[in-house]
Amino acid sequence: MAKPSLATTARKLLAARDRGKEAYAEADTHLDTLISQMKPGETIDLGNGETAELHDQFSDRNVVWKPAGVRRFDIKTSRSRG
Repeated sequence: MAKPSLATTARKLLAARDRGKEAYAEADTHLDTLISQMKPGETIDLGNGETAELHDQFSDRNVVWKPAGVRRFDIKTSRSRG
């Protein structure tokens, strides 16, 4: 089997990054919708024992350390143990 050229590999890498950017933009749109309709700490039943909570990452501190950009609000999911 022939190895892909470096140019082919680079094009695939760039295409994957573009798909990732599109996915993050879509996720941000959905998160904005949830933020506009929920309060921090509110939960949503996702079914099958899983819930999602609108989480304010700055609720108890002024600085949050992460390796990249930090959103004030995010969704945390959990699954019941049972």
